[in-house]
Amino acid sequence: MSWEKRNAEVGIEVAIAHSDSDVMAARRFQASRYLAVGHVDSLNSDGTIDDEFVEASTYNVARDREGRIVGVSRFIRRTELGLPVLNNFDLDDGWAERLSADGVEPYEVSALATDPSHDHYQIAALLYRQSIRLLEGEPQRVHVLAVMDRKLFAVLRRVMKFPFEKIGPERHYMGDLTFPTYGYMPDALQSVVDLREDTARFFADRDDLDEIGQLIIDLRTGAPAIDPTR
Repeated sequence: MSWEKRNAEVGIEVAIAHSDSDVMAARRFQASRYLAVGHVDSLNSDGTIDDEFVEASTYNVARDREGRIVGVSRFIRRTELGLPVLNNFDLDDGWAERLSADGVEPYEVSALATDPSHDHYQIAALLYRQSIRLLEGEPQRVHVLAVMDRKLFAVLRRVMKFPFEKIGPERHYMGDLTFPTYGYMPDALQSVVDLREDTARFFADRDDLDEIGQLIIDLRTGAPAIDPTR
């Protein structure tokens, strides 16, 4: 079944959390799921977990037909606080310098949480598509960092065809054995186009492959790839 048909059937809508109440609802949902799966041991009295990066975050929220939250994720922009992945993981040789180069503004995708009554990877795909939509308004978001475990990393590379790279050693973080990863979104979209056109149409939210090609060109122009020789 194609990505388009598969996700049209589930009746899930994804939108940015603009209001304080929507952000709080997203944070509580994430916290409750993290508690349920053992990522954290307890919650604050307001149902959240401590998080110094809330003000630097844009939350994506997936809701079902009844308006119930069934998934969340977020984009974190780098501020003076850094980024969770950079603050908590060692990086392989050269990566700290590459991510600090002129014109490189890395963002982190994190806080992925889904309702166990829904297909985890289906909801994750919808949330990641929303993240790609954000690129058109803010092309500097093309340099993406994320903390992943081996299973999610394999799904992104083998199923979704996103060529993320492992850029540092594993360590136990938030209850799991995970590692830092990096993806350049124009390369990710191009890889999807080359391998699975239906998946490309889903993630780029376009039917015309020429339009997707132009989007990739525009993103590359707005924020060039990291120089691998640095």
